[in-house]
Amino acid sequence: MASLRMEGTVPLGLADLWRLLSLHMDEDTIRAIHPWMLSGSVLRDEGRASYRDVVLPSRHVVDRVIRVAGRRVRDTWTYTIEPPTSFTYEIRSPEGLVSTRNTYRQEGFGTRVLTEARLEFGRVPGFIQRRIGSRLLDRADTEDLAYLRQFGFRTVDATRPKGT
Repeated sequence: MASLRMEGTVPLGLADLWRLLSLHMDEDTIRAIHPWMLSGSVLRDEGRASYRDVVLPSRHVVDRVIRVAGRRVRDTWTYTIEPPTSFTYEIRSPEGLVSTRNTYRQEGFGTRVLTEARLEFGRVPGFIQRRIGSRLLDRADTEDLAYLRQFGFRTVDATRPKGT
């Protein structure tokens, strides 16, 4: 198992960061944010967690089909949500396991994010797992901010035809 640690500041206050994280609980919106997530269905939501005007389940479990390296992979995502300090998720699939814990701290006009991840992709060497994990996490951050620039904090209306 390989481990990865990343730290940086996102240009969002803590309240706005949690608004962004809440968008990830809606399967239509998460596919709009991250196009490599092809489909998903919520298996269960448990408990309740809140921060300011954001209310989330404290545990959220989703089956998803994602596209990684040109392949479709079916996996199960389990989120543990503890606002305002942490957002943890575990991704289990036949190809391996990714366990990621993000912790947050308001810092000026942004939020300091510390990401600690454990990666296990079968027989892939640890240094390659860390490189892949780092690229995927950077890509997800870039997609999050691009979505906000384009749509703000709106959720996607799945009933609207594309292009309208």
